[in-house]
Amino acid sequence: MVGDGAPHADLARADVAEAAIEDVVEGTAGVASRRRVRDALIAPPAAERASGTELVSHFRQCENAPALLVKQADKVFLTLAEGTENRFSAAPTGEEDGAIFSRDDLTLNGAGSLIVSAERGHGIVCNDELRITGGKLSVTAETDAIHVHDAFRFTAASLTLSCGDDGVTVSNDEGTGTLSVLSGRIVIDGCYEGLEAQSSIDISGGDIDICATDDGMNSTERSSSINISGGTVRIVNTDGRDADGLDSNGSIRITGGSPFISMN
Repeated sequence: MVGDGAPHADLARADVAEAAIEDVVEGTAGVASRRRVRDALIAPPAAERASGTELVSHFRQCENAPALLVKQADKVFLTLAEGTENRFSAAPTGEEDGAIFSRDDLTLNGAGSLIVSAERGHGIVCNDELRITGGKLSVTAETDAIHVHDAFRFTAASLTLSCGDDGVTVSNDEGTGTLSVLSGRIVIDGCYEGLEAQSSIDISGGDIDICATDDGMNSTERSSSINISGGTVRIVNTDGRDADGLDSNGSIRITGGSPFISMN
């Protein structure tokens, strides 16, 4: 994990320092006084961290807390080292309602794997822009698997989602939320709606499978758009309810790619 000006704290390194984690969580790199986050984060011994790090919300001590909380930073990078399996799990409630919760830009990258589990609330929440540019990720959540305010950008990664509400949703008060998939693999094997954004959904590459009980993709604003110019998109709804494979309150443009939609 890296915050601007903060020391690098690769999840897979055996010498991960609590101070480095605190710098990211608190956004206080270089400041002498730091609030301890031991109650919010539990890091395993160094011997265990060599093969991956598990950060688990301690429900008894901070039952409403995210497993990873980014309060303030220009940019934060969560890097997954090759060959490691990393787990974040929590049961968050209240305003900070994600197992991973970032108030600023967050990038997930690397070549390792990350498993996120939210017994309550969302899996990953980002109040600004969330980029996933590498790694193998799996997110299970009670509500949205991934909940972003401004923009979601996905490329060159593998993502598996299962949730009670939306797989990925991008929304803010201005109605400008955007979602882009350039490459990689996304599997949403159980959700209410698959991909939802206010302003635009742009699919220019990748391989996407969505199994939803409502809309497969939904752009919600009056002048919004769904644009498919590449990649493979398979949307299946076996629920039998009144739903749409592609639902836009503005326009739908398919200029390339291989979309397949089955609504039973």
